[in-house]
Order: sequence, then structure tokens, then C-alpha cells
Amino acid sequence: PTPRAIAMASDLEQGVGLIAQALRPQPAFDPATSRARFAIGMSDDCELAMGPAIMRRVMEDAPGVTIAFRQTNRALVEQAFTAGEIDLAMVADPAARSWLAAQELGRSAYACLYDPRMVEG
Repeated sequence: PTPRAIAMASDLEQGVGLIAQALRPQPAFDPATSRARFAIGMSDDCELAMGPAIMRRVMEDAPGVTIAFRQTNRALVEQAFTAGEIDLAMVADPAARSWLAAQELGRSAYACLYDPRMVEG
């Protein structure tokens, strides 16, 4: 081997090891025994509406799993995924990206309620 090949061998060996590890089959996720930690990005209103139900379900089916909610919206979601800050997001109208998989969960709208007496007088 050439001196360059000898110098590269260690780095290449490490890289091949990482590729082999990535291609190895991973054990199936078992919620009952998992100790995984997941970060879910969502808006504060979505967390208030859905967070308690998510946590109840996790506590029942996956008692060792930890959930962290992170403030996220459609403008921040891509950056949060790229930075590894979240594993899952629930946001309104996310930007279409080839590397993001999205599924519509439903539709919602905001309504503004007010007392006209407070505004007019």
C-alpha cells in the first residue's frame, strides 16, 4: 500500500464500521420496555389541547418513555428537526420538504370572542 492509503486506512475503517452499524437491523420498538426519550414540537395551544391525552396514553402503554414538549410552529419546525431538537412535530400547514413526512390530523380555526360593551365603552 502507498503511504496515502496507509494514512487513510484508519478513517476508512471507522467509516465502514459506521455504515455497517447503520445497516444492521434494529430491534423492534417495544413501548412496554422502552426507556426512550422523545421530543414533540407543537404550539402551546396544541400542547394544552392534546398534551394531557398524549401523556396519559404514554403513561399507560410506555411507562418508561419520557416525553418532552418543545415550542414549535410552522416557521421553526424545519430548523428544530435539523438541529435534532425534536423527533415529531404537530404544526399547522408545514412547509413541504422531501425529507419531511407529513400527515393531516385535522383542521382547525381560531375565533375571537369579545364583549362589545368592553370595546365600545
